[in-house]
Amino acid sequence: MNPDISILIVSYNTCAMLRECLEAIPAATKEASCAIFVWDNASSDGSVEMILCDFPKVRLVESRSNLGFARANNRLMEMSDPSYYLLLNPDTIPRPGSISELKRFLESHADAGTCGPMLLHTDGSLQTNGGDFPAIWDDYYGLISGRNLRKRGKRDDYNSICEVDQVSGACLMVKNEVVRKVGGMNEIFFLFSEEVEWCHRIKKAGYKIFYVPEAKVVHHWMGSVRQDSRRMARQYFKSRFLYYRLTGGWAYAALALPALTLGLIKSELLHIGSSVKRALRS
Repeated sequence: MNPDISILIVSYNTCAMLRECLEAIPAATKEASCAIFVWDNASSDGSVEMILCDFPKVRLVESRSNLGFARANNRLMEMSDPSYYLLLNPDTIPRPGSISELKRFLESHADAGTCGPMLLHTDGSLQTNGGDFPAIWDDYYGLISGRNLRKRGKRDDYNSICEVDQVSGACLMVKNEVVRKVGGMNEIFFLFSEEVEWCHRIKKAGYKIFYVPEAKVVHHWMGSVRQDSRRMARQYFKSRFLYYRLTGGWAYAALALPALTLGLIKSELLHIGSSVKRALRS
């Protein structure tokens, strides 16, 4: 019998956080049948041994190499045929009833293709989720203002259900029928922007995307990528360019290239500066 929900977790060297995530799932999925799948992207921190020892019901796939986020999730989606797929980061802690709440929402909204929860920082404060699709002027705004990229369509009210363009891949539930119609995530992405481009295709296919605050999930911000923040920053800008090319064409992506290039240079200089400071203190 197929489960209501297949929970898909792609992990790379996140043993401690992954344990917390797996421990929280039973309370988060009450009243719903689920199967848990973990794709381990060649971790070396004991993640595999932890799962085998303490979570024997989890279906574990041990990859010999790091396939990235999109490819690994696509492989996991091929392994089951549930009513709903839940993409869940290993650096999350779903609160009690949260996953069931996302399922109930999609069940009661025929026009919805996917939805995401209210995300909370480790300290319990709000982590914004759900917004408009990125646009190149966001990147130019980030350079001019010296702040993080502006979130267009930012709302004042994060306590109400809202239709949005896209939700974070940290916790994203999607109907099986949607995956069958639009396909999985584009495997040209290794990490970052893959869920945004996926949401773009989902909306283009006629489905709506919703932010559902009744479901609450703690997300240790960037917890799974801090191990190599410099390489991940490079990957972020590469993925951003790929997103613009896939959704707007080469000409549109070319307009974004100066801002992305300068953003990458700024990131590299910040990493070099941090390395120098650490060397001087040692």
